[in-house]
Amino acid sequence: QSDILITKNPQKTPRKRRRPPFSYSSLIAQAILASEKERLTLQDIYKWITDNYPTLYNEGDTGWQNTIRHNLSLNKCFKKIPKSELDGWPSRGKGGYWVVDPKYLVKFKSGIFIKGSPASMRQQ
Repeated sequence: QSDILITKNPQKTPRKRRRPPFSYSSLIAQAILASEKERLTLQDIYKWITDNYPTLYNEGDTGWQNTIRHNLSLNKCFKKIPKSELDGWPSRGKGGYWVVDPKYLVKFKSGIFIKGSPASMRQQ
């Protein structure tokens, strides 16, 4: 026999941070649309999020940054444009500007930044 006590409802550990009422794709769209030219680099998106939600996201925590990159690459709402196409300079290495695809712009311009993006917005 074992002396180990097994409980059916172990206490959940509290979350490290509260979550905003927006999905990650909505946070990204808010950041992009808040910029003057409606385009941002990945680093600019991170900065906008940490500036606007400092108690929820910080630069030292990379988990949310991975989720941002994942959303940018899989969500049809976002397109990456090489810097050379917009700035007229030869592009060196990785990088570019992220924009909201014009097909989906009306969804975000109308202020719809609700949590949970429909599956139709994700790339198949």
